[in-house]
Amino acid sequence: MEPSTKEQKAEIKKNARGLFSGIIDFVKDVYHIKDDIDIPETLSNIKSGLTFEGARVWILSLSIIIASIGLNIGSIPIIIGAMLIAPMMSPILGVGVSLGINDWPTLKKSLKG
Repeated sequence: MEPSTKEQKAEIKKNARGLFSGIIDFVKDVYHIKDDIDIPETLSNIKSGLTFEGARVWILSLSIIIASIGLNIGSIPIIIGAMLIAPMMSPILGVGVSLGINDWPTLKKSLKG
């Protein structure tokens, strides 16, 4: 005896749910990174990169010069290149982390730059 249409639809729904839950489980397993994160070390690295001293000042100065040249000759790729080498990511990360963990001294240090 053949299964009825309702039974077939129920079986298809069951299989579809199993397929989608299997895909979701697979994606969660592949993209799960919480076990690989060392939170204290990450915070330490971000906080240590907030001050502009030494090489960071030189890189920022050269980036400003490159951006100025790009503006003078009207070259968008040069301006984008100057933005890429500018060491401004550390203060931006510092602001984000400090707001995320409610760390006001780090926020002040990030904004002061």
